[in-house]
Amino acid sequence: MRRLEIVNANKSQLAIQREILRSEESRYDHRLHGVLMVGRGMSCGEVADWLGQDTTTVERWVKRFIADFRVLGRTLMDWLFEFKAEAFVL
Repeated sequence: MRRLEIVNANKSQLAIQREILRSEESRYDHRLHGVLMVGRGMSCGEVADWLGQDTTTVERWVKRFIADFRVLGRTLMDWLFEFKAEAFVL
């Protein structure tokens, strides 16, 4: 299979980053992808590079995820609701 290429990759990256910023829901999805990537074995630094974030930002997402599950009686749905509502800035 032939490798796909994006024309004007720099402009496309900026457009995608703007799309992530467009709504709270898209920012939430972005954070979830970051946590998932770490959960699948990538380092916070690698995820940060892939997602265009600072390493400390990704570390904060993961620490929040871990800390929230340490609270007795905490459910995944509770965590998702609160994590989604949290303010986020790229």
